[in-house]
Amino acid sequence: MTLYTIKGDVDEIERSTGKTEVIVNEGNTTVAYQLDEPLIEFGFAVESRDFDKAAGILDPLEMTADTEANWKVLA
Repeated sequence: MTLYTIKGDVDEIERSTGKTEVIVNEGNTTVAYQLDEPLIEFGFAVESRDFDKAAGILDPLEMTADTEANWKVLA
């Protein structure tokens, strides 16, 4: 799980092909926070117990601390 600190209120969540953004009203401005789509897809795959799909999502990703942690979740 990744947490983001935002200043304001969430107005909406926009999903399009391969992209998820949270639109936040910060008073005088509106800011879009782009979420990590592979992380979202990985979470859905694990929850659905589709472990082959989850591994396929992780396989092409660069090995970072987060990716390594997700491999451990999958194991």
